[in-house]
Amino acid sequence: MTKYTAQIHYKDDLDRQRMRILPVFKTIANVKDWVLRTHANMDNVREVCILKISTRTGRRKIHGYYDWDGKRLTLNKGRDAWVHNVFYGLN
Repeated sequence: MTKYTAQIHYKDDLDRQRMRILPVFKTIANVKDWVLRTHANMDNVREVCILKISTRTGRRKIHGYYDWDGKRLTLNKGRDAWVHNVFYGLN
């Protein structure tokens, strides 16, 4: 079974550092729920990068980028995860 984790990118990070979310979840919905429950100031979140973890190899690949629209996390279809996986050597 595939597992997921995430990285949160904040708007006020000047040097583009990211906070890694260490928990691993079974579904993307669980990741989204955890992010919403544990971050009091979601308006400071620029995006959430969902990473897919292979159960066979343990390698991580970018599954997609999610933006905060004021109410929920929505998939940013304008950022292709495949291109970023190639760029970062995750494929």
